[in-house]
Amino acid sequence: MPVYDREAIYKTSMKHLYARGICAEGQPFVIPTMFARIGDAIYFHGSAASRMLRGLSGGVPSALPSRHGGLVLARSISITHELSLGVALGKATLIDDPPKTATLRAFTEKLIPGRWNDARQPNEKELKATSILRLP
Repeated sequence: MPVYDREAIYKTSMKHLYARGICAEGQPFVIPTMFARIGDAIYFHGSAASRMLRGLSGGVPSALPSRHGGLVLARSISITHELSLGVALGKATLIDDPPKTATLRAFTEKLIPGRWNDARQPNEKELKATSILRLP
């Protein structure tokens, strides 16, 4: 049964490390994409040269699905088993605010808490080569 309660979704789908399956330039792509939630928006990033991110940055309708850790099994074989899935829908936009470093920190801390302080911080060249999109 679908869940539309934001808090319930934040407790499950938004904990996942990555999502996949985005349509860009009229072509569906299945590309693992790391994401992080900051407030009520989802941020995802990649190379500034990425065809997928360039296509999505224009504000086209987007779907960013993330799969929960396992299967949801029905009590009866006659009912479909399913994957527990969260799908965020909206129009992604290219951002610089919040600053890229704040968003990259959110990705890093989601992946490995404490890693941001242990790793070298991104330099200007790396920041310029990185695009970050916001999906409300």
